[in-house]
Amino acid sequence: MPGIEPLAAATAGLRPEKVLGFIEAVLVEWNHTFEEEPQQRITLELPVDKAHQFGFVTAEAQHEHMAEARAATLRGMDDFITRFEGTGEAGERVQQLREARGSVRDFSRLARLYGRRKRLGFRPVRATWRWPRGAVVSEVLVGSPPEVVHWLATEAYKQSSLLLEESMQAAWHWAFDRHGFRGDLPTDDVTPTDTEGPSPFDELITGHRAITPRGSSAGHADPTR
Repeated sequence: MPGIEPLAAATAGLRPEKVLGFIEAVLVEWNHTFEEEPQQRITLELPVDKAHQFGFVTAEAQHEHMAEARAATLRGMDDFITRFEGTGEAGERVQQLREARGSVRDFSRLARLYGRRKRLGFRPVRATWRWPRGAVVSEVLVGSPPEVVHWLATEAYKQSSLLLEESMQAAWHWAFDRHGFRGDLPTDDVTPTDTEGPSPFDELITGHRAITPRGSSAGHADPTR
């Protein structure tokens, strides 16, 4: 197929057993909705700085995405601290978390350290832009620049791999919570969960920790150029 070279180049360095996953990623029909659950769709969230670099978003839109991502990250930090305090923690550790809010790296390190045994997680929100079209392989057919195709293929593979990893983690935690396999964990280190509530799988399709502001398509460069 003419123009497929950027896709082939994007597989450089992949182990042979990973190539099939890469092929699946570039064939994924992003923004596809499901008949039985129309509110859910698989989305490809791209780093907004690179989207700006390739002319998909304006500088103004990039700054808006970054500001909203920062605000959402701060809300996530505050939520983590509240949940951490809800486990009975107080004093020095809570104060350290509050003081670390100015640094995503420092807060993330403390959140991993203090939240591990309490099964509390924190993930900073990336500034992203949602890909408005379909499969990455289609960009070859419409003649998109090779560097854009290579970038899209790489990002699609990373995101589909993350979705797979998160689904496996969700399956483990869902089974753990639902069936009560808690024998080797101290009771006071486990945050109670509603085992009859919805499965975490419901959040995986649209649950990326990424920000795309409302009305984000306004002011964007035309992605079909």
